[in-house]
Amino acid sequence: MKKQFFGLLLAGLITISLAPQMASAQPPDNQQPGMGMHQKHSGMGGPHKMKPGTHKHHGGMIGMLQKLNLTEEQKNQLKAKKEASKTQMEGIRNQLKTERQKLMEQMFDPDVSKAQLLNQQDKVSNLQNQIHRIRIEGIADLKATLTPEQKAILKQEAAQHQQKMQQRMQLFQEKRQQHYHKKQQASPDNMYNQSHK
Repeated sequence: MKKQFFGLLLAGLITISLAPQMASAQPPDNQQPGMGMHQKHSGMGGPHKMKPGTHKHHGGMIGMLQKLNLTEEQKNQLKAKKEASKTQMEGIRNQLKTERQKLMEQMFDPDVSKAQLLNQQDKVSNLQNQIHRIRIEGIADLKATLTPEQKAILKQEAAQHQQKMQQRMQLFQEKRQQHYHKKQQASPDNMYNQSHK
């Protein structure tokens, strides 16, 4: 459990550094967000959830953690801060689940006004921001415990990991574009136009 916790902290550190690139990754024109290649992995119950330990990047995070070679004192400091925020995080997650369900219900309720719907969305966003803040605090706590030597290792490993993630993202975007163009070419309208040229 300790390795998983510290690994997730490091994963968060890398993810935050990639936020601008991830935000700029938009779907092709005329393709709605959430549709396309990912759709095959989701059903009526929502997106497909991966089993713990199956994430491709998790092993890289654990390897980075091992290279930092945290002392027992450092691990204990981080564990104490994690336990302090655990109850708070669980409470916010439970509340977020409730507010998300309310939002879904209001979206399909014809009697709910636009103002009410936006107000409910604000509640969901606020809870999401609280969770994100707690995670950021955890990352900051991790960085604060590191020695200068460990910080240098983290910076080097993070740069390498970021480069690999950017390469994977670029490859994914290329495959998604190829998938979209093949789908367009196979559409009935396109086949009709090709046959009448």
